Amino acid sequence: MPTPTGPVRTARSGLCPRTRPARSASLDPVERELSDLRKRFGDQEAELSELRKELQERPGRDLALLGRALESAAFGVGITDLEGRMLYANQAVLRMWGFERKAELIGRPLLDFWEGDGILETLAALSVGVSRSGEDTGRRQDGSLFPVQFSASVVMDDQGDPCAPSAHS
Repeated sequence: MPTPTGPVRTARSGLCPRTRPARSASLDPVERELSDLRKRFGDQEAELSELRKELQERPGRDLALLGRALESAAFGVGITDLEGRMLYANQAVLRMWGFERKAELIGRPLLDFWEGDGILETLAALSVGVSRSGEDTGRRQDGSLFPVQFSASVVMDDQGDPCAPSAHS
């Protein structure tokens, strides 16, 4: 059957110039092959879609797992801002310092929880990016003092600048 090369009348647009040959029956095998491939690999496409979804959700799950691990750790973990105000404390910190709720210590200056000058030395070291560890004296909510072994370091942002001191005891 000859292929039309001039204007072709269509129901939608009336006359339109044909810029490519009219579709012939020879493309039907291609469409059949594509259909066969879709049937054959459709399950893999679904698997890839599931894998893509899992990879997109993984960071959130990993972050949630990390949060649960920090919260349930047997040792205390605290994070302050660069001015030394408490941003985060896990359950072990609450128990060691005699608090029932995080709201009782979040936002308070770190100096409220320590006795003596050791904390000032630690904060000075952290302010220049130097990690510290040792023993110091903690002050519980009721005012009682207790010995604390600690390790403190600075959390860096993506540019390598200090963004938050972090300690565990």
